[in-house]
Amino acid sequence: MQLNFSLNGGQDLEKALTRKARAADRDVKNIVRKHGAALNRKMVKNASFTKGYSTGATRRSIRMELTNGGLTVTVRPGTDYAMYVEFGTRFMASQSFVRPAFYSERMQFIDELRRLVR
Repeated sequence: MQLNFSLNGGQDLEKALTRKARAADRDVKNIVRKHGAALNRKMVKNASFTKGYSTGATRRSIRMELTNGGLTVTVRPGTDYAMYVEFGTRFMASQSFVRPAFYSERMQFIDELRRLVR
């Protein structure tokens, strides 16, 4: 016994799937950019330090960078001593500005990605 199988409209199906994939890629990139920008704003806002000597250099150095074709965002301060401010030292208490911003934005980012794939 032999079965023959023929699919009509295969090219139309391929075009439709390609369109859907491009739209999903664009949507993911928009979500990454949106939440990267929100994380950047929150970090800058949190970097208004009240203790000790503050010049505002760390706040001004916070930058957002999109890489991997817009699928990866990096938000970070550019000063060499930012980690000491974030985590503190034995001589000074921490004044966290990265972690609170990250934790407040993290779930919103994940939830938006989940809604996209439902």
